[in-house]
Amino acid sequence: MFKRLLPILFLAACTGGTHYDGLDGGDSDAATDALVSTDGTVDAGDTIDAPPGVWSALAPLPVNTANETETNPQESPDEFTLFFVGVRADKIGSLDVNYTTRSSPTAAFNAGHVTLFSLDTAASDEIEPFVSPDYLELYFVRDGNLLVSKRATLVDGWPAPTDTTIDGAKPVMSEDGLALYYADPAASCPVQTCRSKRTRATTSGNWGAPVVESFPPGNYQNVYLSNDGLRVLLSGPVNGNTTYALATASRTATDAPWGAPVPVAEFGIDPTIRFARWTLDERTMYVAVRQNNGTDDLYVSHLQ
Repeated sequence: MFKRLLPILFLAACTGGTHYDGLDGGDSDAATDALVSTDGTVDAGDTIDAPPGVWSALAPLPVNTANETETNPQESPDEFTLFFVGVRADKIGSLDVNYTTRSSPTAAFNAGHVTLFSLDTAASDEIEPFVSPDYLELYFVRDGNLLVSKRATLVDGWPAPTDTTIDGAKPVMSEDGLALYYADPAASCPVQTCRSKRTRATTSGNWGAPVVESFPPGNYQNVYLSNDGLRVLLSGPVNGNTTYALATASRTATDAPWGAPVPVAEFGIDPTIRFARWTLDERTMYVAVRQNNGTDDLYVSHLQ
């Protein structure tokens, strides 16, 4: 189950108490934070909140390489692997899906990295990897198409990918693996405000037809759902010089509308922060930061 029970346990433990909005550090709007009813249910108008705390200063990861790009980070469900996009380990070709590992969930990630050559094609970039919650599927983007590598067990390697026949980018998935969200070039709304959503009956089933779902306004290019689907982390603002680098929003149910974005105050207005994803318990955040030479490096922040 990894960490996926933690948001539920946190909600149960805080029944009847004040929650603290998203990623705002837990105290910027305590006077207006919502309450959860005494029966533990979420009522209309409640704010669904993440664990309270303050985000630490960004710290660089050992995997960063001088004058090369590392971006699109995602921690694996078991917390032992960090997937990201970077150059191949042999420094040949374009951007590819790489990973690095560590000895335990509390240890630092290794400086070395491994390229998933089974996904690689020298002619194109492989970007924006997303590992499914059951850790058996790895989605990524190549030439504007979503591809997926599927393995039978957790100890298997990642085989050659297949084309999902879905045109799009920036894939993310619901906690149960039954809903796929992505930026759809065919959608009538801009990437900053909506995603196409496809569902399936089982994690081995085929994806259905797309339905457009609105996301919080605020001109953010990247969205990343919380484990329970009730919060979203927003990154990559279009107007990076005038907009908070990161924000969060919440909703009362997975079919309810999103509330207004709440800035992540700790990181301020910082146009160098390009992309962010959090972990299943929402207590660690991996961030891609633009460097002076135009490349991106990976950083980490912890909720304290």
